[in-house]
Amino acid sequence: MKDKSRICFAFVFVLFFSFASFSCKSVPYLERDFLENEGAPVPLEDRPELDNVNGSFPEKIWIKTLTQTFGNEYEFLLDDGKIWFKKIGTSAEEWQLYLGTGLPFSPKKKFASVERVVEICADADCLYAFSSEGKLYRTYLKKITSYPPMEWVDYFGWPKKIQLYQNASVAGKIGWAVGSSRKDVEYYEDACGNKHNYGPLGVESITFLGRDGRYLRYSDPACPSDFSHSFSFPKDEDFCAVNISESASTIFLIGKDGSMYTRLVDYNTVGSDPMLYPYTYEPYSSDFDGSEEKSNVTPWFLPNAPWEKQPPVSGAKSLSKYITIIQTGKGNDERELRVAGISSDDKVGFFYKKITEQDWKFKEAPLFLPEDLFSAEPESLSESESFAFEPLSAPQNGFSGYLWKNGERIQNLSCTIENFDFSEGPCELCVSFSDSPEDDSLLLRFYYSEIWTPFFRLTPGTSFEPLRYFGTLVSSSDDFFDDTLLTTHKFLIQACLSYISIKFESADDVFEFYLTCDGNLYFSPSVDRDIRTFVENSDKINSHALKNAKKRARKASSMKSGLKFAKIVSKTLFLDKTVDKIGIISKYSDEISSVNEEYYKNQKELMKFVLRNSYTKKAKKKL
Repeated sequence: MKDKSRICFAFVFVLFFSFASFSCKSVPYLERDFLENEGAPVPLEDRPELDNVNGSFPEKIWIKTLTQTFGNEYEFLLDDGKIWFKKIGTSAEEWQLYLGTGLPFSPKKKFASVERVVEICADADCLYAFSSEGKLYRTYLKKITSYPPMEWVDYFGWPKKIQLYQNASVAGKIGWAVGSSRKDVEYYEDACGNKHNYGPLGVESITFLGRDGRYLRYSDPACPSDFSHSFSFPKDEDFCAVNISESASTIFLIGKDGSMYTRLVDYNTVGSDPMLYPYTYEPYSSDFDGSEEKSNVTPWFLPNAPWEKQPPVSGAKSLSKYITIIQTGKGNDERELRVAGISSDDKVGFFYKKITEQDWKFKEAPLFLPEDLFSAEPESLSESESFAFEPLSAPQNGFSGYLWKNGERIQNLSCTIENFDFSEGPCELCVSFSDSPEDDSLLLRFYYSEIWTPFFRLTPGTSFEPLRYFGTLVSSSDDFFDDTLLTTHKFLIQACLSYISIKFESADDVFEFYLTCDGNLYFSPSVDRDIRTFVENSDKINSHALKNAKKRARKASSMKSGLKFAKIVSKTLFLDKTVDKIGIISKYSDEISSVNEEYYKNQKELMKFVLRNSYTKKAKKKL
């Protein structure tokens, strides 16, 4: 057993060595320009006193806000830019400055001093805090993570650990929250009822509610340190969220009309991490009860559960936007929902229930609620912040195009996608044949999840940085495809506001559905993509951008080589057969690294072409 552990350690060392090139200091793609505008950290003001709904240094914090929060064992609050804490259940006299200073600090040289903390949120064992400069700091209350307890950490993400900060991606947000799933929750139950242990390190994420109240951006420690990922929003057109709470990957939203939605969702459950978790769209039943770590590597059924509308609160005189969700035990259903408000007999407190229950109860509590109970006006944006990014939405007329086989367009065939969700699937692609009746069309239903990328991104979804997904065909109204294409993650999807590409291979042929926002296509898909990228982004393509594109292409190739070497080691030592997690890594590492390498190489070559044909001889010599 000891020898096997050493071999496993050797494999992990080789695997992480393959990412070593990412740990060196480098400038993210176009970040030099971004740091002067869109990518710069957004300074934050102190939260209003209205956020202190539990009172000043209260005996107990009942409702979480961005100035007052709690985890499994400790409560926290902000006062004059500093963090105070006490153990849950102790008296109000026990409040004291966290770690003596109330501010993030560390003896490490590169740890910058913090003058003021303005936003905090806790869940289970972790506390997240943003400084007045908009930078994130984390601390953990127990030794159940890879971080030392009761110490501050100023980095985030992987493979390059850099500080996460609020920028234009989340500027003007309505709120944010943190979710942590570890031993207390133990397992996730997929839509088929199969239980999957969270493993020794568990899962955590940070989710932002966008300023329009209809968009969710998130960041995960397993991804680069940015807010380039998003979750789908409830499909209710009338629903506009005014607040967010989160616990153990379960998001809780409330609208101005008092309607509420919940969903258990994170980077793993949406199917975006096939290098660490096996996924399937085929229903099956597992015998594991979730306590065994081995259940972590049984197939996670997709898609995960959709948004659930919670029953309205009855017997309330008025509700507020102040909500809280709390993990109370193991599995998906052990969550408690709380909504601060006033009962029918004019008592102040909060309504609460278990997430699966239909009826709400009321508990009186010394809360201080503002007169405007549902005010959710986002922070006013300064002139420097006015470029906050809007959520991506498909063109009003959708996308339309054709099917290509080995670079040649298939005649008498066209296709359309009406509503494409850039966050998550599904989407429906309608294929029509010119020699068939109009109602004799073929409907293809795809689910898709975003492909992991190792680089910082700010504006994915543009033609300059399209989103890329693994797609799975889950239903077809005809025998258009053979059974080999009905497997998980068989299709590669690339999408932006200008076009959608769905590529797949069958036998010796390569197919591609290629659809554009205007329905126009005068060249092959590859040429059309390059032209659109150039036309829409020519002002961003310069020698600095090319330098970063070369660096990214080089690192993507290095990652692929390292993963390939690690895979050879695992096969030579039979680790991919004897250690489940290594087998999963080996299965998808090639595909993920190949997709990234090809994409970043293509970007490099496109920029070189543009600069060679658009700049002066002096500029050309620099190439």
